[in-house]
Amino acid sequence: MLYLQLALAGVASGSIAALSGLGLVLTYRATGVFNFAHGAVAMFVAYLLWQTNVGWGIPLWIAAPLVLLVGGPGIGVLLERLVFRPLETRGASTSEKLVATLGVFVVLVGLAQTIWGPVHKTDSPNLFPQTSIHLTGELRIGANQLAQLVIVLVSAGVLLAVFRYTHLGTKMRAVVDRRELADLTAVNANRIASLAWALGCGFAGLSGVLLAPQLELDPFRLTLLVIDTFAVAVIARLSSMPLAVVAGIVLGVVQSLSVRWTPPAP
Repeated sequence: MLYLQLALAGVASGSIAALSGLGLVLTYRATGVFNFAHGAVAMFVAYLLWQTNVGWGIPLWIAAPLVLLVGGPGIGVLLERLVFRPLETRGASTSEKLVATLGVFVVLVGLAQTIWGPVHKTDSPNLFPQTSIHLTGELRIGANQLAQLVIVLVSAGVLLAVFRYTHLGTKMRAVVDRRELADLTAVNANRIASLAWALGCGFAGLSGVLLAPQLELDPFRLTLLVIDTFAVAVIARLSSMPLAVVAGIVLGVVQSLSVRWTPPAP
């Protein structure tokens, strides 16, 4: 029963990793850029929620939608418009774009350090109730953990449907494959890229906000923790959203169970 309980806890943490992986895969599939600043964006959005809710006293039901629907996607739009669109316009190589994401990483971490200082925040707001739901016997799952799993499953289903069955998904694939030809067919490549960055950073922000209450919020720890989820995107081959979800959940379960495993003495 203990290991089953640990597995359930791993499913919850794995769901957050899957959300982060979805954001990475989405950005890569739609723009061809692997965003090394993903963890820094997650950290910065988590700080924005702390500032609006705890720092300024704005109710969570107002602060959370504002930060998650405007703050995270807004960062993505700014990155695309100010950093990656100029690089695309002058025909920058993939290596240059990767270096640019590292530059964004450094800027966001430095900006958070400057604004909020080195003092750790231990009162990050929780989006969902911290109550337990009784399943069977002594087996329980937190309401917040269940909510995280539902969010990642719904998000993956919606994104997969958009990419496979909608005109928008076709435009996104066309922009990645041959941006110049997409422009010739009246596809607004800049708008598609901006939307992709907004969605990718939105998922990064959501993963950061969900992770923040589980640890002390500081500019480095949360950033590095989200970077660990890069493995999810790699396992998903930077293309498969269902595989990203499965990989995130499996990794979460394995990490949770490994806490109780002790190697035999030599």
